[in-house]
Amino acid sequence: MQQLDTDVLIVGAGPTGLMMANQLNKYGVRYQIIDENDHPSIYSKALVIHARTMEMLELLGLANKMVNKSFITHHLNFYYNDEPLFTMDVSRLRMNTDYPFISILPQSKTEKMLENNLPANTVQRSTKLSRIQQDEDFVRATVIKDGEPYTITARYVIGCDGAHSTTRELAQMPFEGESENITVMLGDVKTNDPELNHKLSLLSTEHGLLFLAPFQNGYIRVIVIDFDKQGDQFPKEVTLEEIQSSVTKIYPSSLQLKEAFWLSSFTASHRQVPSYRDKRVFFAGDAAHIHNPLGGQGMNVGMQDAVNLSWKLAYVLNYPISSRLLDTYQEERKPIAQGVIHMTDRLIRAMSVQNKYAIKARNKALQFFFNRPAIQKKIAARLSQIAVDYTFPSFSKPRVKMALPQKGKAGERVPNIDLYTLQEEKRDLYRLLRPGECLFLVYTDEASLPELERQVLKALRVFEQKAGAWLTPVFIIQKNGGRGKNEYKESLFLDMKGDAKDRLGLSKGDVMIIRPDAYSLVRTSMNQARGLKEALVTYFG
Repeated sequence: MQQLDTDVLIVGAGPTGLMMANQLNKYGVRYQIIDENDHPSIYSKALVIHARTMEMLELLGLANKMVNKSFITHHLNFYYNDEPLFTMDVSRLRMNTDYPFISILPQSKTEKMLENNLPANTVQRSTKLSRIQQDEDFVRATVIKDGEPYTITARYVIGCDGAHSTTRELAQMPFEGESENITVMLGDVKTNDPELNHKLSLLSTEHGLLFLAPFQNGYIRVIVIDFDKQGDQFPKEVTLEEIQSSVTKIYPSSLQLKEAFWLSSFTASHRQVPSYRDKRVFFAGDAAHIHNPLGGQGMNVGMQDAVNLSWKLAYVLNYPISSRLLDTYQEERKPIAQGVIHMTDRLIRAMSVQNKYAIKARNKALQFFFNRPAIQKKIAARLSQIAVDYTFPSFSKPRVKMALPQKGKAGERVPNIDLYTLQEEKRDLYRLLRPGECLFLVYTDEASLPELERQVLKALRVFEQKAGAWLTPVFIIQKNGGRGKNEYKESLFLDMKGDAKDRLGLSKGDVMIIRPDAYSLVRTSMNQARGLKEALVTYFG
C-alpha cells in the first residue's frame, strides 16, 4: 500500500489556500501547504472583506481581529462627475448579520493573520509544483525546492495558486472565458485630499471610471479605467504619472497623487474552469474563476470556496461517508462564481458606456431604482454575499416529500443568532459551530423536552453509522424554561430573544441540521424521521 505523506496538499498560500489550511487544521486533517514565493506578499492586492466572509472567519474565531485591523465603512458612494447618483447603505443588513459593513484590509494583512493562526512554519515557501500523477487512491505531486525535486504523496491536491495556476495547467484543465477588453490601472497612493481617507467612492464621467478606497496609514487604493487608454498599445508597466494624468482628467477637482507604494495594470477578463474537480485534484479561488474587480468579490468567493470544500474533505477523510459528497463542491460553488462573473461583467459594461444618451439613461435608472430602500437591501445582500445560498442543486432536495417551511430550507444560509445557557449566559450559534460538527437543532418547549429527547436519542442511534461522531444535538427551549433535568444539559439553550423562532423560523417540534459552514442541510420535524434519514442518505451517501 502506498505510503501517504499527507491527506491534502494545498498549492498556494494566498487567502484561499490559507483559509483552506485553517479549516483543515480545525478539522484535524493532515495537510501540507506549499507556495512558490520565498516570502509572503507585502502588497495590498485585494482589499475588501464582505459580511459573509467575516461570518466564515467568525467560525475560526478571527473575525473580530480582522475587523479591528480594518477600515470600516457602511456606505459606498456613487457619483457622475460631481453629482451624487446614490449611496449604497450596507448597514441596512444589520438585522441579518453581525457584520453590516464593508471591511477594507490589505490582502497582505489578511494573509498574515490567517498564517499566524496556523502552527509555526506551516507554509513551505520557495516550493513549486512541477508534476501531478493521479492514481485511484492518491496523487503523487512532484515539487521543487532550492532546485531539488521531491515527491509528496497525498489523498487530494487543492489548487489555490491563482489566475495563472500551475495546478490547473498540469491537470490540463481549460480556463474558459474571454477578455473584457478593458484595461484597468491601480495604485496605492496618498493624496492631497484628507476627506478621501473617510469614504468609499465610485466616480463615473465621460472620460472614465475612478474608484477610491482608503485602507491604512493615509493610503488610498485608486482604480482607474481611462477610456482613452485602452487597447494593446497601453503599457503594462504603469507609472504614477500615467495614473495621475487619468485621474486629473476624470476627477472633478484637483487631486494630487503621491508616495506610490504599489502600482499595477491589467486587462479585465472573466474565466472559469468547466469542472472544479479532476478526480483527486480540486481548484479553488482564482485558480477556478476570475472576473473584473468591481464589487470586491474575488477574494471573498475564493475564501468561501475553501470553507465549502474543506469540511467535505474532512468528513470524507474522517468518517465513513461516500466521496460523492465531494461532488457537491462543484454543484454548489460553480453557480456562485458564474453569478459573480455575470454581475461584474454587466456592471463594468454599464459603467463604461460612453454614448451621452446611454449615460443619461443609465444615470436616471440608477437614481430611480437604487435609491429605493428595498432594492438597496437586496443589492447590499448580494454584494455582501449573505444572499448566497445552495438551494438550487438537486441533492439539496430530499428524496422523500416533506412539508418544508419558508425559512431554513436545505441550502439556505443560517444567520448567527443569540442563545442563552440555563444560567442566562449568552452563547451565539456560530460559536457552537466552531468545532466543525453538524448541529442537530431541536426547537421545543419545556413540557415536550423529555419526549423529544427520547426521539432524538432514537434518531441518533439510527444515524450512528453515518453520523455518530459529527452530528451534535442542540435543544432550544422557547423563550424561558428548561431548567429541569435532561440528558443534554450542556446542549440545552434558551431562546430568550426569540431569534430561533423569528430569524430561523423554528416552531415547536422542528428540527434543523446545520452544516459546519452555517448553511441548512435539512429542515423538518421530529415526526418526519424517515424524511430526515433520507435527506442524510441523499447528501452523505
